[in-house]
Amino acid sequence: MIVSSCTRKEFLAVRKVPYTSLHCKKAMTLIELLASLAILGIILLPMYNILLAALRSWESGDTRAEASQNARVAMERMSTEIRQTKVIYTADTREYYFWTDRNRDTVEDTDEQIRYLWSGTPGDFLTRTQGTGAVESIAEYVQNFQIEYRDQDNIILSTPVGPQALRDTIRLTTINLTIKKDDRIIEMRVSLYPRNI
Repeated sequence: MIVSSCTRKEFLAVRKVPYTSLHCKKAMTLIELLASLAILGIILLPMYNILLAALRSWESGDTRAEASQNARVAMERMSTEIRQTKVIYTADTREYYFWTDRNRDTVEDTDEQIRYLWSGTPGDFLTRTQGTGAVESIAEYVQNFQIEYRDQDNIILSTPVGPQALRDTIRLTTINLTIKKDDRIIEMRVSLYPRNI
């Protein structure tokens, strides 16, 4: 219901012009205003819930994609380098330290020595060190990282594998990597045959 803010008599007394409804100010009652706000709330609340659900779904997908990408990149990098192994210095459950002759000069240069290491603490980084260079993180949110070694007869070698003569018998390296970010868990496994041992 629209209520005029002035009557015809009041309008004519002040203005001295013919009365038309266009000249009077119109207003809404408090009840009409409250009813409008209630209807608006009824319409906007479901829209807000839909928007909120879409945002949560997007964040969840983004988290899963980030964790998956994180694990995939780490596994690809390790796979590429471990396949080129010439000599294994340390073969342990959470550490793989080796030499790869990148420049093919058969000299064990320090910058060709690579170490992959995980502390064993869930949530820590998986790190990579090349030579005496800085430690770099290659995977975040690591929940588990284990390496298994097998000899030419496909027998699992107990870790740490040593001495060097026993490490020289390693023919298959299997890496298990689990990444957990928020409630998303990504598990990856790859088995590698070092080509140059």
